[in-house]
Amino acid sequence: MYAQNTVVKIMSGHAFSRSLRAHFYTLIALHIQLEKHSKQLDETTKGKIQDDIDEVLSGAMSLKELEDNEHIQALVVALSEIIKTEGCSRTLKLWLQYIERVSLVLLYIQADRTGDWELHLHAINSMLPFFHAAGHHLYAKCAHLYVQQMEDLKKMHPEEYKKFTAQRYFTIRRKNRYWSGVASDMVIEQTLMKSMKVSGGLQTQN
Repeated sequence: MYAQNTVVKIMSGHAFSRSLRAHFYTLIALHIQLEKHSKQLDETTKGKIQDDIDEVLSGAMSLKELEDNEHIQALVVALSEIIKTEGCSRTLKLWLQYIERVSLVLLYIQADRTGDWELHLHAINSMLPFFHAAGHHLYAKCAHLYVQQMEDLKKMHPEEYKKFTAQRYFTIRRKNRYWSGVASDMVIEQTLMKSMKVSGGLQTQN
């Protein structure tokens, strides 16, 4: 799907969007392989899962409904059983760790897109050990401080805190859709900073 030189650049961390897309494709491929080895899912159940996903893509079913769907729950149980029964393989353990890391990134994106405050803090807390293990000490330090400061927000006025968390005001929405939340720093980059950099935008003088 990507040229050889593109993959090298992706792994260097500079092509952020391409890197995320490549990891997501890899995650999907791994889940497909796990599903093929599942003994609990028959062809009928697999067909119903595909039908449910098609309904979500067409807008006939919401993501929340898909989470509570019995067929999706059966898929989750089946994948969990595979992990338990075949976890002794070192190669499988490596790929399962990879799945866990990429899934954590997906959780973080989901939290921002849907405005789920508790999931947002949970995702960042879960990232802390990996920041330390990877030697990204500044990321780890800032993330620790961020989580502590966000916990202190409970001292805010109850109504303001409710708006910020329960009513999903901690993300910015340009459209009234479920999956449309954008982090405030990204909005600043996409609007204010962009207007300064394009031709005809704001200019500074020495």
